[in-house]
Amino acid sequence: MGNLENYNLPIFVYGSLKPNEIAFEQFEVFIEKTEMATLQSFQLYMRDLMPLVLASDGAKSVNGYLLYPRQETAIEFYEKVTAFEGVNYELISCASKNIRNESITANVFQGISSDYGRPEPLGKDWSTSLDPLLAYSFPILVEDIRFSLAPSSKSFEERENDWQIKNRKISNFLLLSS
Repeated sequence: MGNLENYNLPIFVYGSLKPNEIAFEQFEVFIEKTEMATLQSFQLYMRDLMPLVLASDGAKSVNGYLLYPRQETAIEFYEKVTAFEGVNYELISCASKNIRNESITANVFQGISSDYGRPEPLGKDWSTSLDPLLAYSFPILVEDIRFSLAPSSKSFEERENDWQIKNRKISNFLLLSS
């Protein structure tokens, strides 16, 4: 984002960055407040098991949340969230509506065209629980890691020696799913 004034705008999120979803906790420290909102004239799609929004006719809308970054860490927040989203999305500014039907200018990561995958309309709100990879496979991987470690009185998180095994299994899972 080249325009510094856009760093102070809230960001509309519709996927893994929503509160109570898989990625929100990574960015929660940068967030001052959240509120439910709707993105007008966009439609929610799935591509390669991940949600994305694309501009559409005025009748379509996407449900999600506005995340308001803390002023003192807004630039760092946007740098980190941009790195998280990667190259298949571009950050644009658009109009959203909060639950009080107030128009709020916000940023949103819009999907960009890719040579891989074809976006398909989702027709409902995205959630980790709808994603077979994240809802079913990843929890099984975590349990597999837990069972593959030697018994110890230390907690799963305290066992630093086992991180090599954990990382290898997680890397294999991510490679397989990509």
